[in-house]
Parts: sequence; structure tokens; C-alpha cells
Amino acid sequence: MAVDAADALGELPRTSDRLDVEANLGVEIDGRSFAVSSEGDRVVVHAPSVSACLVAADQRTLLPALAETAAQAGITVELRTGDAVLAVVGAAAAPDRPTAALFGEAVELRPAGVLAGLVRLR
Repeated sequence: MAVDAADALGELPRTSDRLDVEANLGVEIDGRSFAVSSEGDRVVVHAPSVSACLVAADQRTLLPALAETAAQAGITVELRTGDAVLAVVGAAAAPDRPTAALFGEAVELRPAGVLAGLVRLR
């Protein structure tokens, strides 16, 4: 069953503005496996590769919607491949102007992390 993550987060009952997340699960997007876990106050999505992230983020409206919903819930999500942080979305995102123009204020791309992820040895 397909679930829209942005809608699912938006529908969660809240007793306060803060949402605590404890996660350890696997997600498959277009046949590629992603691991999702919590690390301190962040949700971490571990991608198998940079190209897998590009496939997952191919829908230009999905990433901004998910990021904005996470920001409103006070959640920060890191997208990683290996130890390289490719992007930060949600509450703690600090985008530069071009990224904000493309994806909104809740998406921060990390070019150094993308480069590190591209050259990462498997």
C-alpha cells in the first residue's frame, strides 16, 4: 500500500508543537532500499547511493512538501549515503538562495556531501 509521507505526517495527532520520532525501518522506492533511523533529535535516511536519492527526489513537488511538513512538525531529516550528508530537510535546514528558490526554505543541499557520496567506495 502506497502512503504519502507528507500527508501521513500532517495527519498525526498532536498535543504540542513538538513531535518526537523514534525510527528504525526499511523503505523501498522504485526498487531501491533505504534505511530510516533516528539519531538524537534527527531522522536519518540512509540511501544506497547518490543516484538512488536522485531517483527518489525526481518528483520536484514531493521533496518540498515533505520538507515543509517536517519543518512544521519541528522535525529535521538528514539524507545520507555512507557518512556523507547529502541534504538536510525540515526544521534545521539552512538553504542557500538557489536551493531555496528551487525547493523552498526547508531544503538544504550539501554539495560537499554529494561529492563525497559520489566518490564513496563501496
